Amino acid sequence: MNMVSSLDGKAVIGDKAGAIGGESDRRLMRVLRSRADAIMIGAGTLRAEKISLSIPEDLVQARVSRGLPEQPLHIILCNERVPKLENAINPIKNNIILIVGERADFERLRHSRPEVREVVRSPANSQGRVDLNIALSTLRKDRGVDLLLVEGGPSLEHSLLSSGLADELHLTLAPKLIGGDSEPPATIVSGPLLPGKENNHELLSIHASYEDAEQDLFLRYQLTNPAPKQSSFR
Repeated sequence: MNMVSSLDGKAVIGDKAGAIGGESDRRLMRVLRSRADAIMIGAGTLRAEKISLSIPEDLVQARVSRGLPEQPLHIILCNERVPKLENAINPIKNNIILIVGERADFERLRHSRPEVREVVRSPANSQGRVDLNIALSTLRKDRGVDLLLVEGGPSLEHSLLSSGLADELHLTLAPKLIGGDSEPPATIVSGPLLPGKENNHELLSIHASYEDAEQDLFLRYQLTNPAPKQSSFR
C-alpha cells in the first residue's frame, strides 16, 4: 500500500489526496509504480480526483530492462457504483481491468472505453462487497500479478488490512496540519476497528526529503497481518 498523510493524520483535502503530497511524494509514487505488476485503486478514489495512470518514459525503460511490460496493469475496484473513467489521465489502451461486484452494472461496464481490457465480476463477501481474497488470487493466477501496488482509497486499504492481505505500507508524512469539522477528512484507513489485539508493525526504513519546499518524510513498514490469509498473495 502507498499512501500520503498530513501531520494530523488526514489523507485527503476536499476529497483529494493529491493536495497533500509534494513533488518528492509523486516521484516516489512513480518509482513504486514502475516496479509493480499492477496498480489498484478504488472507484471512489477515481471519482474524487483525476489520476494519471501511466509511468514516464525513463521508468518505462527501467521496467523493460527488468523483463516487465512497459506499463503495469491498472486495476479499478468497483463494488457497485460505476467508476468515473474520464478521470483517468493518459490511460494506456487495453490496459485497464475493472473488478466489479455482483451489484455493479456489468453490461454497461463491458461497453466502456477502449482502454478497458476486460471487466471481471467477482463474488461478494459477507458484507456484500468484492471478496478481495478471490479477486487477488484471480489476478495472480490468470493475469500474472505477483506484486500489486494499492493506492487507495481509505476504504480499500481497510478492506485489505482486515482481510490480512497487505504486506507493506509506504507512508509519506507531509508537513501539513489540516484540521477538520465534526466530520473530519478521512485517514489513510477508513472503517471499523481492525481485528487483533497486537497490531504493531515493523519500521523497515525512514527517509527525509529536503529536495523541495514540502520536506516530506517517507516511512516504510512491514505489516503484521492480524487476520489469517485465505490466499497467498504478495
